[in-house]
Amino acid sequence: MGTVEDLFEGQPTGMPEPMPRGTALYREGSGPAVVRHVEGYAPFLEFCAAQGARPE
Repeated sequence: MGTVEDLFEGQPTGMPEPMPRGTALYREGSGPAVVRHVEGYAPFLEFCAAQGARPE
């Protein structure tokens, strides 16, 4: 594993803007979904490693 937050593809980002309850975002087209992950889970990955668990 490279850097601590390099577990998933792409750069980690901040949280998205809040959405009103009862709404959803839809993608246009039938291409593959874009996977996004939020930064800040490095402490959890370190905890997993300290417990001998693979964070993947």
